[in-house]
Amino acid sequence: MTITKLDEVRLLALNAHQRTLTEVANDILRAGIGGKIATSLQVQERLEVGSGTVQKAIRHLVDIGAVRLRAKGHKGTVIEALDPALLWNAASLPPFRLVLTPPGAIESGVLSIGIRAQLSKKRIAVEFDFVRGASQRLALLGDGIPRVALLSRGAAFDFGAPNDPAFEVLDLGFSTYYSQQTLVVLSRPGLDLKGSSKVRVARDPDSFDHNQLTRREFPRRPNIEYVDCPFPDVPGAILDGVADAGVWHQVVTTITPQQARLEVRPIQWPSTDLQLTALSSGILVWRSEFGELGKLLGLIDFTAIQAEQARLASSGIASIEVRAIIPHM
Repeated sequence: MTITKLDEVRLLALNAHQRTLTEVANDILRAGIGGKIATSLQVQERLEVGSGTVQKAIRHLVDIGAVRLRAKGHKGTVIEALDPALLWNAASLPPFRLVLTPPGAIESGVLSIGIRAQLSKKRIAVEFDFVRGASQRLALLGDGIPRVALLSRGAAFDFGAPNDPAFEVLDLGFSTYYSQQTLVVLSRPGLDLKGSSKVRVARDPDSFDHNQLTRREFPRRPNIEYVDCPFPDVPGAILDGVADAGVWHQVVTTITPQQARLEVRPIQWPSTDLQLTALSSGILVWRSEFGELGKLLGLIDFTAIQAEQARLASSGIASIEVRAIIPHM
């Protein structure tokens, strides 16, 4: 097929229109209601397009109901209302990216399923990155790609994210990261944790949460020896004889620890334990420069997700419903 000069001109015009649409829609998302949009001249200079192209993009967004604007003379044009989903789709922005812990846990599994289901109704795709360690998830936000990372409240505050103007955060509330039913201590059969014999305790050096939980359950004593182990591998480390015990966030596995004849006990969880309260709460973190991510999160009914997390956590990882849902995100 031969591309004519006219075809090239039309293609360039189409590209210029979409680039401008993307830029203007993104500007509106980041400015938010009450904010001012960039002037036509600013967009022209930024993208090297004509004023007609900029005005066409603005008219399109207004016509489809993505934004309502009000001109205020020398004060500029103010955003009176906006629809984040319509703006996101009009801008042809990439899928919403969520950075999570390795899959299998009920809390993060329900969160990811809920976010994907709710945003898909708005025709917004969702993709996941699975990264072990809160510090690594937070570091991934600095690669220039708009992402939202899930951390425990304890880890988020330890790394200073809530008090750093470079980040925005959304606190999901108690038991949204760890619930009381899903945190347990595993040990080999017959282990006397209160005796004087040496006990090798699995501890993940790359996980803030696992370190905190491990030190809480197994404070340093002469008979306690910490053994480095990724937190998802705690059951395997005990079965292999590498460790005697360890804290484990229950995840859906082919064989449960009980079936493997490991001893399982719940973590002691006093209601006044502020450390556990901080670790149990999930916080979503994203870079402030990507304000559009916050607008999308504002579309999500997190109350419904929290209720589903609590319901399935009470069912346990051995329930048929949980095992059917969680592995298949």
